[in-house]
Amino acid sequence: MMKMTKRKIIVFVVLAALAGGGFLAWRSLRGKNQEPTYTTATVERGTIVATVSGSGNLVQTNSFTVTTSVTGVVKEVLVKDGQQVEKGQNLVEIAPNQESEQAKIKAWSAYLAAKDAVTAAEQNKLTLAKGVEDAKTKLIVAQQAAEVGENWDPTDENKQKLNADRRSAELTLELAERKYQQADAAIEKAKIDLDAAWLSYQQTLPLITAPQAGKISDISVVPGMMVSASDQKLLCLMGEQKPLLSVAVSEIDIGKITTGQKATLSFDALPDKNFTGKVVGVDRTGTATQGVVTYPVLIQLDTGGEQFYANMTATAAIIVEAKESVLWVPPAALRAQAGQTVARVLVNGQVQEKPVEVGLETSDRAEIKSGLNESETVIVSEQATSGQAPTFGGEGGFRMMMR
Repeated sequence: MMKMTKRKIIVFVVLAALAGGGFLAWRSLRGKNQEPTYTTATVERGTIVATVSGSGNLVQTNSFTVTTSVTGVVKEVLVKDGQQVEKGQNLVEIAPNQESEQAKIKAWSAYLAAKDAVTAAEQNKLTLAKGVEDAKTKLIVAQQAAEVGENWDPTDENKQKLNADRRSAELTLELAERKYQQADAAIEKAKIDLDAAWLSYQQTLPLITAPQAGKISDISVVPGMMVSASDQKLLCLMGEQKPLLSVAVSEIDIGKITTGQKATLSFDALPDKNFTGKVVGVDRTGTATQGVVTYPVLIQLDTGGEQFYANMTATAAIIVEAKESVLWVPPAALRAQAGQTVARVLVNGQVQEKPVEVGLETSDRAEIKSGLNESETVIVSEQATSGQAPTFGGEGGFRMMMR
């Protein structure tokens, strides 16, 4: 009885071992026969655009604020919202108080004084020009006199005096010419002061006129309203000037930015619209905020419009490099191997590795300068099979893209 039981146990163990071995062999053959699944892409020809991003605010719109320093009561508003006006056209009339009348008289006096200063500076230039000519004449006379005694004894007092007179005439001419050269700068300064005096006088006038052509908007006063604040806003003029956007660019990217580069712009307040512009200024001084250094870049929009308001936030993509009609693949299709960049290519269902030369790279495109042909199929990633871990970009793993 015991022998029969032992025999049954041995048979059971043998059968179990055979079954287990068969299962393992089946599983092994199944794993070997299953082909991996690849995610692929086609080598394409197209355009690659590299950009630098920045965000910021509008610092200038096409809206110009018209103000006044006159204190008094609004007598009449001579325009309506949306009205097109020309430069110099009357906008608002104010009945000024006595203080403003006195300020106007003082501003007019200052303007007349500035005007006289320009006349005096121009007259001074004429005087200095005559001084230069007189100095040249005296120098010629002194040189001729010194030449007469050229062969005289060096100790001769007359010869020494003639040489001293010549040197004095030379110094006088140098000084006269220096003063004459400074005359233009003096005239320019006087004219700037004159313009400032005229603007100050205009701010005291009770009849406010349009400083430029444009469309009226944002009228802030009505007849009978008291105006007393310095530089009080009266209304706005929508002109033809194009908005300016200031964006902050990182210290890593600022070296790539130059004036004239194109940019695409999007505004938080205008989510369904895109705009274009160009870089018109780069401030390389930079500012540090909590250890982060950024540099302001000015971008002028190609178009204006009433939809733009001061300080609106926007994001800019500045085009720093672009290449057309070049071969490209997704960056994930490339990997580093033995000091070179390679791509895995499917040829008749077989995987081949090809060394490639890479050019311009962005987040989604890598230029292929050599090594691949258009329409070839490259492997981007490999789908995991049973018992295997997924791989990406080939057996070598991801290739780190340097930007």
